[in-house]
Amino acid sequence: MNERQIDSFLKEKARTEQIRVSDQVEEQISCTMQHLPRHRKALKPGLAIAAVLLASVVALTAISPTYAENLPILKSVFKYLGRSGDYTHSQYSKYATQVNQSVTDKGYTVTVNEIAADDNFVVISFTVNSSKGFSKDLSANPYLFGSLTESGRIIANGTGRAEMVDENTFAGYTSYFVGRDKLPEELSLNYKVEQVDDTKGDWSFNFKTAKQGTGKDSKVISPNIAASLPFTEFKVSKVILSPFANTLMLNATHSKWPNHYGFFVLDDKGKALYVNGENERGRNLEKNIPGQQPSTEQEVFFVKGKEEPKELTLIPYTFDPNYDTKPPVFLSASARNLPVVFTPGNNTKVTVTKIESNASGAEVHYTVEGLYPYGYAVKMVLLDEKGNTVFPKDGGEQLIDPETNEFVARFNRLDSNKEYKVATPQLNDLEVLMDNKITVPLR
Repeated sequence: MNERQIDSFLKEKARTEQIRVSDQVEEQISCTMQHLPRHRKALKPGLAIAAVLLASVVALTAISPTYAENLPILKSVFKYLGRSGDYTHSQYSKYATQVNQSVTDKGYTVTVNEIAADDNFVVISFTVNSSKGFSKDLSANPYLFGSLTESGRIIANGTGRAEMVDENTFAGYTSYFVGRDKLPEELSLNYKVEQVDDTKGDWSFNFKTAKQGTGKDSKVISPNIAASLPFTEFKVSKVILSPFANTLMLNATHSKWPNHYGFFVLDDKGKALYVNGENERGRNLEKNIPGQQPSTEQEVFFVKGKEEPKELTLIPYTFDPNYDTKPPVFLSASARNLPVVFTPGNNTKVTVTKIESNASGAEVHYTVEGLYPYGYAVKMVLLDEKGNTVFPKDGGEQLIDPETNEFVARFNRLDSNKEYKVATPQLNDLEVLMDNKITVPLR
């Protein structure tokens, strides 16, 4: 078969063959095409088609455990998990280092694909393959996220996210908060997973990595500013601005059993920044024990825009400790005429700007203005014709643009025979302590 015959054959195969591939295969093909050698002379049509077919074979081989159980399934798990535009994942992939180490035990192969580290977090991406499949959904399995030590020192157990790629593969990441630790630029890490699915085993990894330039994009401030609330004396001990997160660290002593409280974070222009996490731990937290003063360490995680603010304003608020046990009261509206504007309270505005449907479900895009508390994690739901609540998948909201506070809530495929309303919960039982706000300089 000469070159012209090969070219005709490939063209005919490409025209007549209908091959269904998953999103990750499509991504691998695209990535392969992008990294083909560039020449002054364009590829001949037949060779271009051959390259795509070859990329398809390579991608399928990498993804199927039947062909290559120990190979990573994706060029970047961070990019795969962030394929929908999530802001945080884009930062992980920007600073990630490839590891691609695999350990097989008890019929499961765990692969550490990438690692990324800055002054706030160490983040590890991984894939899990099993030719026999899995007995349960690993995305909610805390054992999967493993423990981490640095030069023999235990950091912590991690928290993270995982999702099923196919019936034989999970992909995910684990993050470890290290903001209160002083980690060196060069890291010697041991990452250990002790259980996959219902099977205990030993998936242990040792590797070295560096912070890969995150240091130059990080800033650590120690303001040591003291402030008071009606029930608490606290100090802002440290602020870390880094690529993966921005963290306010507080040390508090409570004069009585601490209320359930949190903080709004505003930049120097008065814009409310997205608070995407809070941690709290302490000692002497038993209620009503004479002579004991409860004390806590807290972290408030927030997302800033492109410009670094000169200062931050913290506005404390308290809320009903039983808020998550009460059924939420929703504001709802038809999605036929956009935009839809909700005012759930607390001078907050939630605006639904766009709704899209695709093969995997529906996406609701919306912006948030004003003081929206972290505790109310799900800002957007759907209500069907009977008033049943449809919650978003993937843990709720994802921040798309920190400049505009644009979010997206993704839902599984909806019933085409039903009509749905968009809805957001009212902000009840919330008291803003405006008189107790404090300013934290960052320069």
